[in-house]
Amino acid sequence: MSELSATRPRPVGHTLLELLAALAIVACLVTLATASYAHFTVAARRFDARAALVALAAAQERHFLRHASYAGRLAPAAVGAGDAGADDGSGGPDVLSSPAISPQAHYSLMIGAAADAEYRLEARPRGAQARDTECAVFVLERSGLREARSASGEDTTRRCWAGA
Repeated sequence: MSELSATRPRPVGHTLLELLAALAIVACLVTLATASYAHFTVAARRFDARAALVALAAAQERHFLRHASYAGRLAPAAVGAGDAGADDGSGGPDVLSSPAISPQAHYSLMIGAAADAEYRLEARPRGAQARDTECAVFVLERSGLREARSASGEDTTRRCWAGA
């Protein structure tokens, strides 16, 4: 009998334990990849805020040319409508006819402060982008100052304005 068992070929295939170990490894890799993808998606959407603020600043400059002052608020009818930064001048001397939502709708836009010769524009995440606590507020001022703050108030300007 010992001769028979020595010549019998070993069964080909994997054991249940080996399959479960491989499945566990694949599950861990998928979890890490999904979390990493979500982080990069949130970071990539920050471009929407930066582009919207630059377009809004251009609209403020066009408004200044028409009215000799910067607008203090966005027109309610412009919320989410049209092209970001499209000021047709119909809003009046204190109202900027420009959308209050970024082009891809990831950020709410607002004029934080405005005077005859200055303005401060802000973008705050909305919807799924609201989980971006690292860049909770983007700021662009007439002077060119760019600023970003985390949800806890920490200065995150370098990380948030540098790119996705």
